[in-house]
Amino acid sequence: MSGPWMKFYPSDWRADPALRMCSMAARGLWIEMLCVMHEAEPRGHLLVNGNPVTERQLAALAGVSLKEAGALVGELEQAGVFSRDDNGTVYSRRMKCDEEKANQDKANGKRGGNPKLNRGVNPPDKAQKPEARNQKETTPSGVVSGALPPADLEMLTSRLLDAAGENIQPHGALVVGPILELITQGVDLETDILPTVRSRASRLKRPAGSWAYFVDAIRDAHAQRLEAGRGVTKPVVVDVDDERWAKRLRLARERLQWSTAEWGPAPGILGSRVPQNLIQPGDGQGWSEWKSEAA
Repeated sequence: MSGPWMKFYPSDWRADPALRMCSMAARGLWIEMLCVMHEAEPRGHLLVNGNPVTERQLAALAGVSLKEAGALVGELEQAGVFSRDDNGTVYSRRMKCDEEKANQDKANGKRGGNPKLNRGVNPPDKAQKPEARNQKETTPSGVVSGALPPADLEMLTSRLLDAAGENIQPHGALVVGPILELITQGVDLETDILPTVRSRASRLKRPAGSWAYFVDAIRDAHAQRLEAGRGVTKPVVVDVDDERWAKRLRLARERLQWSTAEWGPAPGILGSRVPQNLIQPGDGQGWSEWKSEAA
């Protein structure tokens, strides 16, 4: 059962790029929807008495016409403000995440007195740097407001646009927050995000409104990859000194080839481990994958 109040962060609400793309009317409807979802079971889903709220019912709750309610819901969905589950039910990513965390904290608290637990279920809190909240902040629609360096952000946007082709709305393509959140959670750009975007985009009959459209499919792909890799010995990443990197770069420049499997992403690719001081103009451009075993 939900409490009589819900968490609301005004600064997050005003900073959320997905919401800022929406009209004032759409934002007003979204706050009405949040109030309904707060009282729903499970919390965070647009349900009343366990049943999905229809657009007609939503229009009645918000005091607008059916036509206006449908247009505003479409505006919110196109901007990626909310997600839908497998049944098509609208839910708030932020509220759903908060509820899952609260339930886990309650379960941990009930087990806190177990004498068989050496350290308890809640390990000691680590000291937080004062600026930590500003570096990574989750917004009401579930995106991260912390920013990458401009060069990496431009590179990420370019890679996503290459993967989606023309199947992403121009205004939606500008907001990469939902993808940044996935990356900060450990979802891999090369193996999880880009292949899923290519696959889903190729089947779209009309362009997606934002990158948030792809988020659930990317999470599923990531989870499936992790499950398939359970029990498989993972390669050990060893730090390499500048001399070794310089040798690799000389070989790569001679052959115009790069071994992604052994050296990681090539220079100029997001996630590259090559020291910046060794990279020359043109490195990575036009290089193909290494044809034989890398040195």
